[in-house]
Amino acid sequence: MYQIEEISWLWLGIIPILVVILFAIDRIWKSKIQNRFASNEVILKLSPHISLFKPYLRIFMIVFSLSFLVLAMINPQMGTKMETFKRFGVDIVFAIDVSRSMLAEDVAPNRLEKSKQLVNQIINTLSGDRIGIVAYAGKAFPQLPITTDYSSGKMFLQNMNTDMISSQGTAIDEAIQLATTYFDDENKIERILIIISDGEDHNDISLDMAKIAAEKAAALARKRAAEKARLERIRKEKERLRKIAEAKAKAAREAARRRAEELKRQEELERQRKLAELERKRKLAEQRIKRLAEIASKQALEKR
Repeated sequence: MYQIEEISWLWLGIIPILVVILFAIDRIWKSKIQNRFASNEVILKLSPHISLFKPYLRIFMIVFSLSFLVLAMINPQMGTKMETFKRFGVDIVFAIDVSRSMLAEDVAPNRLEKSKQLVNQIINTLSGDRIGIVAYAGKAFPQLPITTDYSSGKMFLQNMNTDMISSQGTAIDEAIQLATTYFDDENKIERILIIISDGEDHNDISLDMAKIAAEKAAALARKRAAEKARLERIRKEKERLRKIAEAKAKAAREAARRRAEELKRQEELERQRKLAELERKRKLAEQRIKRLAEIASKQALEKR
């Protein structure tokens, strides 16, 4: 397989050709000018050490260099095949606590700003993954739907503050429940939920919600594993059927080859039989002719 990466620079290939044409015109013009004043013999006597080879060597090196420069600009590429790989990213949802307790300055500058800095650093390391943000305090609030737009994610992240949710508290269970709605069960990709909180939970069912979410994720993982196993079985069955079909086709080709060889052998035997029959008839004809000749000869002698 062959392709040119930068085809827009292909016009540069005219430059080496123009250089060769200009060199040829220059040599012809110089030769005509010199012939007006003296012949080649006189010029060689006046300049015995002049080299006729160096100008051609110089123009060859120039054209050679320009040609490789043009090749470097257009960047031709050669390979055996082209493959397309589909990359499956990861869905990541950040559940960030925005209760007033996150304003504590035990971590500089405060817990909320430090959390936003950590999330921002994680986003900077991502590539091809999707992110979502959930803000929660006494209630959970969807801050950013699942997306691959990291710039929007950073903008929504910086706008998060403790005044965006009026009800105070730390409802981690609602954050988990809301975060699970971000994930699409139809997409066969990994999903991650990162909960950022100062650890103060005002609801006793957060652990239960986490267990439910984990069970749901485990069930989905089992479902995906079963689907993968089913697809693998289908693939193996297709491979088995393909091999059977290839074996049958090979057997059919072999049988056809044998039939063709048998027909060819029978034709050869028939041809030999016909040749033998013709040879037998020829010999019989020769014998008859010989006997007739003998009889004719005897009759001729008797008449004499």
